[in-house]
Amino acid sequence: TSKNYDLGYRFTNATLVLQASAFYNEFDNRIVSTFDPDLDTFVDRNVGSVKSTGAEFSAGWEPITNLSLYATASFLNSELQDDYVFNAAGALLPTKGKKQVESPEQMYSARASYTFNDVLTAGIQAKYTGERWVTDVNDLKADAFTIVDLDARFDFATFGLEGTYLQFNVTNLF
Repeated sequence: TSKNYDLGYRFTNATLVLQASAFYNEFDNRIVSTFDPDLDTFVDRNVGSVKSTGAEFSAGWEPITNLSLYATASFLNSELQDDYVFNAAGALLPTKGKKQVESPEQMYSARASYTFNDVLTAGIQAKYTGERWVTDVNDLKADAFTIVDLDARFDFATFGLEGTYLQFNVTNLF
C-alpha cells in the first residue's frame, strides 16, 4: 500500500510548455523487482517500508517552425525504513536508512526534432541516468550512463499512402 502526495504546476503558451512537480510517497510492504544473474530471471521481494521524495521538471519549446526541443530533469531520494528479512530463519540485512536499489537520484533527457518537409522528419535524443545501488545494503553501485538515439522518418502520405511511413532508428549510438 502507499500514500502519494503530488504538487505540480504547468505553464503553456503558443511555443512553450513548462512543467514542475514535487512528490512525497510512503510505501508499506514495497515490492522491488531486480534481475538475478545467477537465476537468469527477475526476482520480486518485499523490502518493507520506503519513503521517497523528489521533483520533476520538463520544458518543451518550438523556437521556430518545424523545430521542436524538449528536456526533462528528475531528482529522487528513496530511503528504506526497515531492515530486510533475508531468509525464512528471520536473518536481517542492515538496510534501514539505505537507498532503494535501481533508483537513480538523477536523470536528465533532451530531444530535438526537425520536420524538413512533408516527407522527412529527423530527431536526436539523449538520456542520462545517474548511478544507482545494485544491492539492498548499498555496497555496490552501477555506474551512471548516457544513451544517445537518432531517428528519421519518411512519411508516404503525400504519395497517397496515408498512415504509411518508413522509419530508421539508431538506439545507443555511442
